[in-house]
Amino acid sequence: MEGELFALDTERGRYIYEGLKAGVLDGLSIGFMVRESKLGTKPSEPARTLTNIDLWEVSIVTFPANPKARVTGVKAFTQEDVRLLQAILRDEGFSHKDTATVISGLKKLDAWRQRDVGVGSPRDVVLSDRRADERMTELLSSIAEVTERVRSAERACRASVLEICRKTTEFLRS
Repeated sequence: MEGELFALDTERGRYIYEGLKAGVLDGLSIGFMVRESKLGTKPSEPARTLTNIDLWEVSIVTFPANPKARVTGVKAFTQEDVRLLQAILRDEGFSHKDTATVISGLKKLDAWRQRDVGVGSPRDVVLSDRRADERMTELLSSIAEVTERVRSAERACRASVLEICRKTTEFLRS
C-alpha cells in the first residue's frame, strides 16, 4: 500500500511527518469492512484470507493492533532539506553546477527507489535494490565526509573563538 500525508503545513501534519522520519510513529491502523474472505484448510495456510474488502481509512499510530501493519518507508527529502544541503555543499566549495548535480542525483535516486517495480523477475528486483543500495551507500558516504568536514570546521572555529576570549581576558587582567 502506498499513501500520502496531507496538511503538512499544520502543526499536527508536521508532528506526524517528523515522527515518521524519526521512526517513532510507524504503525498503521487500518479500518475496513470485509466483503469476502476465504478460510484456510491446511495448517500451512492462514486461518483466514481477506479476498475483498472496503477500505475506509488508514491512520498512522504508535501501536498498531496488527504488528505487521507498519510504515516501511518515508520520503524525507523536502524542499527545506534541499536548500540546507545546497548551502552546505556550497559552503564546502562545491560549484553551483556540482551542487545542482548532487541534488538532481539524490532526487532521481529517491524517485528510482520509490517507483513501482513493474513486471520483472524477483532476481531483477533484488539486483535493482542492490544497485540502489550501493548508490545510496556511496552518496551517504560522500555526504558523511562533507558533514564531518563541516563539523571539524565548526570545532576549529569554536576553539579559535575560545582562544580569542582567553587571550582577551588575559589582556584585560594585565
